[in-house]
Amino acid sequence: MKRVLAPTLRLLGLCGLASLWLAQPVQAQNQPQTQNQPQARTQTTPLGRYGAWSVYSMVTPAGRNVCGMVAQGSEGRRLHVQHVRGSNFILFQAFKASWRIPQGTRMAISMRIDEGAAWAAPQATGQRNSMQWTMRSGIPRFEREFRNGSRLILTFPDGSEPDWAVSLNGSSEAMGRLVTCMRSHGAEPSQPFGGTPPAQPSQPNQPTQPFSAPGPSAPAPGAPSGKGAPGPQAPPVRGQPISY
Repeated sequence: MKRVLAPTLRLLGLCGLASLWLAQPVQAQNQPQTQNQPQARTQTTPLGRYGAWSVYSMVTPAGRNVCGMVAQGSEGRRLHVQHVRGSNFILFQAFKASWRIPQGTRMAISMRIDEGAAWAAPQATGQRNSMQWTMRSGIPRFEREFRNGSRLILTFPDGSEPDWAVSLNGSSEAMGRLVTCMRSHGAEPSQPFGGTPPAQPSQPNQPTQPFSAPGPSAPAPGAPSGKGAPGPQAPPVRGQPISY
């Protein structure tokens, strides 16, 4: 008997890869859709709950097979780890209900497990309440540390968002189930798997953000200089790999 779909996973059709890669609807035999034809939907199947992590498989409206796992936290925080059939990278997606990220914003993010060396993604992209980045190298080390670690730390050096500490309780079992899901899609298990900067102060009563808002522009030519005149803003500093 199939297990009842958990409330956590009911939302995956709205916040998984369908919102990133699969904006185009599926058309049956190149025939235009009419009002009487149902829209294609993401089909999500829960595969198990392991500690802090829920593992799932998903078929997108475009027919892509996805294996993923998600952990949830307070304030609408969610972290997804996903693999798309036929790809050679891991996709990460972070969500928070209070984020208001302008479309196409690029920002840096750093990720590490316990006191290990960090993976840096200086060109993560975001929109609305989510940001996403990929890992193409160092994946075997990520699998090993993810299975054996205690917590996964996300750092947002470009914004006011404090560090996230994601529990890795149940991570070994969750990773094992994810790899089994990938095997069922014909993926070789070895193919994708085989000092922190201080947080910027936030304005009172303003939600923290993972990106930095543009600063004031430089004074126009001929404007008075001195203490009262704002100078040109320094370029933002991108996140760098952190090692311990």
